[in-house]
Amino acid sequence: MRNYAWTGAAVLLAMATAARAEDAFLTAREEAARQGPEGVTLEAAAGKQFRMGELIRVTLTFRSTVEGASLDTSAANPWRTREQFYVDPREGVSEPLRKARSYVRLPRADGAATVVLGLEARRVEVDVNAAERFDQPGKYRMYVTSARAKVAGNPPPDGLARRVVSNVIEFEILPFDAAWAQGEAAELQKIVEGKADAAQRRNALRRLRALGTAEAAAILARQFTGEEEEEEYEVMAGLLGAADRGAALRTLSERLVAPNQPVSSRFLSTLQGLDLMSRGVNVRGGRRVGAAAQDGALQQERDEALGKYVDALVENLPRKNWPARAACLVALQQMPAIGLDRAPDAKLAEAMSEVFEKLTRAEQVDVLRGYWVRVRTPALLPSLKVLVSGKQDTSEGGQTLRNWALVRTYELDPAWARELVLEEMKRPGQALQVRLAGRSELMNLLPDATLPQLDAAFVELVKGGDFDETWGGALMISRYGSPAILEEMKKIFEPNAGRWACSLQAPMLAYFLRVDEGYGIAMFRRCLASRQTGCWRTLFREVGRLQWTPMLEKLATESLDDPEADIAMGAASMLGVRGSAGSKAALLAALQRPYTPGGTGTTRSGQDSAVARRGAIVAALLNAHAWELSEEEVAAVTRIAGDETALRRYKSRMRDGVGVTVGVGGDGKAIFRLNSPDGYESLEALEKRVAMLPAGVAVHVEGKPWEANYQAFMAWARERGLRVE
Repeated sequence: MRNYAWTGAAVLLAMATAARAEDAFLTAREEAARQGPEGVTLEAAAGKQFRMGELIRVTLTFRSTVEGASLDTSAANPWRTREQFYVDPREGVSEPLRKARSYVRLPRADGAATVVLGLEARRVEVDVNAAERFDQPGKYRMYVTSARAKVAGNPPPDGLARRVVSNVIEFEILPFDAAWAQGEAAELQKIVEGKADAAQRRNALRRLRALGTAEAAAILARQFTGEEEEEEYEVMAGLLGAADRGAALRTLSERLVAPNQPVSSRFLSTLQGLDLMSRGVNVRGGRRVGAAAQDGALQQERDEALGKYVDALVENLPRKNWPARAACLVALQQMPAIGLDRAPDAKLAEAMSEVFEKLTRAEQVDVLRGYWVRVRTPALLPSLKVLVSGKQDTSEGGQTLRNWALVRTYELDPAWARELVLEEMKRPGQALQVRLAGRSELMNLLPDATLPQLDAAFVELVKGGDFDETWGGALMISRYGSPAILEEMKKIFEPNAGRWACSLQAPMLAYFLRVDEGYGIAMFRRCLASRQTGCWRTLFREVGRLQWTPMLEKLATESLDDPEADIAMGAASMLGVRGSAGSKAALLAALQRPYTPGGTGTTRSGQDSAVARRGAIVAALLNAHAWELSEEEVAAVTRIAGDETALRRYKSRMRDGVGVTVGVGGDGKAIFRLNSPDGYESLEALEKRVAMLPAGVAVHVEGKPWEANYQAFMAWARERGLRVE
């Protein structure tokens, strides 16, 4: 009898426990619903039964009874879903991508596609499998919260997006059916390897991702082609979120060396993530404050995990067919972007020259613009010369490619390319070419002080009337124009002085300052006084970066008390970057003088004018290129400024050291920086500034040990006995 009583009690206890769990689930939903946007409803609907490994698609129906509501209808991204799924019970349910997010570089969020939300139903389909995997059969219930709906004037109290909450839906997960899974994989393989359109392929990839079998992983791995970014992110999600990551790693490792397998940077990043996860490496360990040693060890783990696959790929390159080899070489040049920054490999550069002509136009531009430092080799000259001297492609992409090819050809064979560069500079539409190649590439390519033979062509561009041509001509004149065209340029400039667009006015003023400083200053003053445009606010910065002269420095010191705070701030900024050592006294004196702002007493950005001016002067004094403040001067700046900013920065510098960057960007441009985004023009200029630092200050050098400038700076620092870390 007692046994029956005990059994009955157990049943009642189990029922009570289940009821409490149910209450907790529903209570949590009700609480979430109260926090949602007012007047917006969400109804979720899905099938009643799904096989284990089947894609679970939920239709979300949104409505609003209030005005000002909108809905983001863009497709869900497997990495940054706008929905959260609350499942009960949680046993047998896992989040496949939760851990993976810490191991790979995440894709950008999908752009929003916003529509007005009203009483008319708006539907969005989402896949539960992107966030939840059901590893056990059974009956489940679920509600969905979504951040897609927004109501104007109804901001959330905590700064986070208000999430609308759905009804509760119920469904059953059936046991795994091996025969069905095999048939599903075969069907999906035909789709992704056939002639399906993009939407069909992406849907098939999502179904493969949900299927989760070893066969599905093998099919997914073959879809790493480097061609469709969004598709590759689906493949990454499927492999990194696989239930058996070890099997996914083995499959991807086999594909890495397959002769017909293209390898993209995302392919390699996925291999790295799977390797780290399968070995249980804790990538979060080094994120704790003060865990520098752990950060270093973690980076070494990352480098080793990626490096061994890179080595295997390089070893097997000769066995790859041409299309696959081309894709692999592009990925290998992109290694710094995913964390492995090795020295450029001459053999890989030579291999790139063999496949360069087989790359797409976009890939060729990326190689010449973003990865040039890693592929620079004379072996590319034949291909580059064909691009710059052959029949011209007048499309925007074709012009961009030709322009970069011309820049790189000149670097490798300046004698051969010089006449082509000169011809390009005077060609109508040159401004477009300058913009597409980057403002400074063609403009600073030739070492000549002036190019008198192109004066007339430059002037014609400025007079052409087309904005792009005028801009291009003005840039060329600012850099290469000779004094012979001064009078003609005066006639062009003066009638519109102070009314020119900023991007046209600055280079012309820079030309005047270079060839006739007195006239240039007179025109600069006229433009600074004009209020026809807003260019006066940034005139010191825009002109000062192009041309700096003693008279412009004198004018900048005089402008530190200008009632227009934007002018005073621009003057202070450029004195810090371009000013001589004598500018320090002028800035210190200006900081001490009372300042009376004009106008509304605020800057264009809405700051208090006096506060903004003071801050700009302090920043110029602390980050100057031509001097280092003594401790006494820092103390004086602190007293005058009325806050502790300057003193805190100085103490931090003395305690923690300064950061120096010496390197070369992917585009081949040298980078020289010291605790500031404003770079130095040369290694010598940087060394001169570092030499001014107080004795004993640590210098933290960032750069690549294999780069010549880095090696030269380190040798110089060691010779001077600097404390380099």
